Amino acid sequence: MGDVFEMKVEGLKELEDELLGLPGKIADQTLQAALTMAALPIVNEARVKVPVAHAAYKLYGGGTADPGWLRQHIVRKKVKKTSNSAEVIVTITDKRQAYFWKFIEFGTSKMPPRPFMRPAFESKSSEALDRFVDRLKTGIEKAVTRIKFQA
Repeated sequence: MGDVFEMKVEGLKELEDELLGLPGKIADQTLQAALTMAALPIVNEARVKVPVAHAAYKLYGGGTADPGWLRQHIVRKKVKKTSNSAEVIVTITDKRQAYFWKFIEFGTSKMPPRPFMRPAFESKSSEALDRFVDRLKTGIEKAVTRIKFQA
């Protein structure tokens, strides 16, 4: 039972060549922007699918959470990577409570699983890939135009 869902994109050699032809920083920014845009449908779908509590509940370490707390904290986040690579994750923003979603997603010995991240990923991965390709193409075109204009 893992808690990471990955999508590897292959077969975009022409776009990869164009991206690698851009100056390093511009290529990195273009790739990162495309990934960030691509993750949005998965975030939105996870927010729709996450179970919502019927009443406020106590949070680990103190405080309480109103119904919908987890839904509000599902976000996309850039992960620092090396040159010519990028990564965006869908995660929970509150680091103290970030582990909590796994109990809902995978269940516990006392609670059945109520998956929302996996179904969101599975149902929106095709849309995410389409958005990635479209945004990457557009980003490369804009970057090339900007570079030519500056020259």
